[in-house]
Amino acid sequence: MPVLFIAVALLLIGSLTFTARWLLRRINNRIWECRVIEISAVALPYTAFVFLGLFALGWHFKIPVLTPVASITVYFLVLTSLLLVLTLPFSLTVEWIGRLISVFRKKERESFTPVSGQGRRKFLKAATAAMPALVLGGVGKGFAGGFQAVRIPELTMRFKNLPDDLQGFRILHLSDLHLGYYFQLSDLDELLSKLSSEYLDLVLITGDVADDLTQLEEALKLIDQIKTPLPKFVSLGNHEYFRGIKEVLRKMEASPVHLLRNSGYPLQVGETQIFIGGADDPVRMHTDISDFMTETVNKAMADADGEAFKLLLSHRPRALDVAGPADIDLILAGHTHGGQLGYQGRSVFEDYLKNRYLWGRYSKGKTQLYTSSGVGHWMPFRLGCPPEAPIITLERA
Repeated sequence: MPVLFIAVALLLIGSLTFTARWLLRRINNRIWECRVIEISAVALPYTAFVFLGLFALGWHFKIPVLTPVASITVYFLVLTSLLLVLTLPFSLTVEWIGRLISVFRKKERESFTPVSGQGRRKFLKAATAAMPALVLGGVGKGFAGGFQAVRIPELTMRFKNLPDDLQGFRILHLSDLHLGYYFQLSDLDELLSKLSSEYLDLVLITGDVADDLTQLEEALKLIDQIKTPLPKFVSLGNHEYFRGIKEVLRKMEASPVHLLRNSGYPLQVGETQIFIGGADDPVRMHTDISDFMTETVNKAMADADGEAFKLLLSHRPRALDVAGPADIDLILAGHTHGGQLGYQGRSVFEDYLKNRYLWGRYSKGKTQLYTSSGVGHWMPFRLGCPPEAPIITLERA
């Protein structure tokens, strides 16, 4: 039973829904003149509690349809409540404007006012309702985005002194499939069918492959069926540890996809060697991981030949901060999902979370990094940050 999920959901539902409704009433009572809003606000927390109970039943009795439907509904209601709370400053501003206009009209009753008293009330009521309506529309669009087809963007990454043998070398980067609730084996099969017409040299996976470990073995077998002249490789993410690292290791080590954990693998392409290293994951989420990343990156690249093109698989993009001494050319990473909110190919959180390398291309010294927004997710919400399986082509700068 996912006790932590249920406990956190109960706390969020209780604090957000009831608090939001109470604060909105105190700040601006006009919004409750709309009967639909009043009924919805009353029903929202209780509906969330009901679906949370259904989620628990579905998980306990292993009812395949009930669990994802219930969890999606709970996520939707909690996120709606959170965003409604964030509209409180807007509601407060509208209320203050209304009060200022009232004071002004009392002092200047004979002056011209472009909006009549009745018109002003209608305008303020509409303005107050506009932001919650936009929030609901945005939440709906975001949840629809959580179920959109995976994009296959074509990216070119250029490197100085790239060997001739690697000109046009094509890598499929898969990250954060999170097989389970919202991305299934059938979805993976559909994605791989779209890729069947693409020429690929190498397939690399950067962790968080499956939240449902019963799907892990079959997923790796499907990925191994992609036609490439070189082997496939996978590194670990934090969800491999969350779901049970012993079982994950057993299944990955028995699969046709090579697991790289604090280790590397040399590949020969013509006269050129590529060294693929795989970093381990620190599991920790909100503490300093610099020392761990330094150690695991050094272990992963320890056997790399000095003349090789060095490529690192690291679930955590923060590997870029410690890649310099290992002379790494390219890092592929995931983990962040791009924050699942994006604008023009960047995470909207980019300016607030410095050096987290949330989505896209980054560089430091000679090392380049691409952080994927991921194929899947554990929360079905994406707005401006679609799921992706990028194909990266190497070219000489």
